[in-house]
Amino acid sequence: MKLFSILFLISLSLFACQDERSHDGDKLYADGDFEGALASYNDYLSLKPNNLKTIYNRGRAYEALGEFEKALDDFETVMKLDPKNINALLSVGQYYSRKDDWSSGQFYFEKVIEINQNNAQGHFFLGQALQQQGKTKDAIESYTSAIAINKNLAEAYLYRGTARIATKQTRTACQDFRTADNLGEPEAKNLIARYCN
Repeated sequence: MKLFSILFLISLSLFACQDERSHDGDKLYADGDFEGALASYNDYLSLKPNNLKTIYNRGRAYEALGEFEKALDDFETVMKLDPKNINALLSVGQYYSRKDDWSSGQFYFEKVIEINQNNAQGHFFLGQALQQQGKTKDAIESYTSAIAINKNLAEAYLYRGTARIATKQTRTACQDFRTADNLGEPEAKNLIARYCN
């Protein structure tokens, strides 16, 4: 019985140390030390190679360091292990959007919305992908859906305003720009000065 208790305590302390390593990576990431976070995540994954949260966070660290292909590998690994992982789907969609492959980005953002219709980021990023493909009316609908879910999503107002400018809806575009400005979106002032005065 004593041996079992000792083994239990040892294994408990090992798991606690492992969790600390993952949390250390999160702290380093939050502090902007992406190299340190990456090292910490790699250390943790050497002990727990299928930990989804840590694989995803390592992908974010790679992304912050500009190593987008390595980030994509991690995000795709997460999706293989958990095909409905919204964070990974959003990140893969953003990867393709960053490469101006808007139709691929659209595919992943639509998957996010299929899984969770109330994901404001999914609707917002879908709106961007649609707008970049010239599907302005659909983009406005996506931005409107994002705003209906999260009324404080300043970027959705800003981008919906730019889509409305493209469709000659200047008055409602200016309302969007002013709302974005009130919510602290820094680009809004320039657009107000350009279109609304």
